[in-house]
Amino acid sequence: MAGTVATIFVAPNDLGPAELLSCAYSMLAARKALHGPLPSAILADPALDILLKLVVGRGERRDVTIDELAQGSTVPQSVILRWLKVLECAGTVDVTETEDQRRVYALSDRGVGEMDAALTAVIRSQIALHGN
Repeated sequence: MAGTVATIFVAPNDLGPAELLSCAYSMLAARKALHGPLPSAILADPALDILLKLVVGRGERRDVTIDELAQGSTVPQSVILRWLKVLECAGTVDVTETEDQRRVYALSDRGVGEMDAALTAVIRSQIALHGN
């Protein structure tokens, strides 16, 4: 993750999968850094953490399990499962079962579009704030 922040400052029209993935890594790292100085209870946003981790899983072309989504989380796994159900019902997340009966989670096509738009908006806000 080191050095990923600098790579996201590109022209808005040149944003591609690598820049969006870098932004997701940066957002996860920033959220984690906040948990030291601030109480975790006020920072809990399981839906955002889930979506960012699913962006990373997609970018790294690997399955994402509940264990990975819960890793480093400040909320119980039951809360993560509830949010996964909400995101699945909204059409943002797909759930599949592997041959060995594990459930894996991924962004749906709709979720990919939503997260690409959201991360693009984040990057553009940083370009507007800091310049290119």
